[in-house]
Amino acid sequence: MYLKNIAARRSALLMGVVVSSVIAACAPPAASGWVATSQNDPVSGESRCVVTKPDALGGRGYTRAFYLYPVVEKHPKHGLLVGASTGGSYPVPSGDILWRVDGNNPVLLKAAETPASGPSYYGVNVNAILSGSTMASGAKAQRMLDQMKQGSTLLFRQELPSGNIGIPRVTANMVGEVSNGKSQPIALDQSFHTALAACGI
Repeated sequence: MYLKNIAARRSALLMGVVVSSVIAACAPPAASGWVATSQNDPVSGESRCVVTKPDALGGRGYTRAFYLYPVVEKHPKHGLLVGASTGGSYPVPSGDILWRVDGNNPVLLKAAETPASGPSYYGVNVNAILSGSTMASGAKAQRMLDQMKQGSTLLFRQELPSGNIGIPRVTANMVGEVSNGKSQPIALDQSFHTALAACGI
């Protein structure tokens, strides 16, 4: 009977953990401000600074697997980078990205053009395609950043390989961020400019 009670308690405890995890995963994230994060590599000694717009829950920022987040980065090797990265502890390939600030013309970011190390095969860097980030560099990144600094809202999504043809997909409308249960453009507010300044961008 004692062992039976222990087993029942353990089952209840595990069920509580599972239920709590499901509730946390399904709860809509609150809108958060842009944040700057510095990272120092203890081996190479290189440092970089990243500005992004994470989700927030309980006053803490976090990112979710399979979701895309906007990124502006000051990189020690590649300089200014602008684009999107997938969240979570283990990023998945982010693919090509269609990006637009305010009423400007959309910008297509190609995953294969993302700066990355490693060999190229038939002119394509596989590491760039498989990385969890799709980033523009050089003059293109600077133009995108200039639009962001002068703009007020940002929308972006993953571009399907076939483009916008065939059966309509709901993912085509999954842009911006969710606030109070509704999708809305990402605000390029004062927190964005403050985070840029913190990274020296």
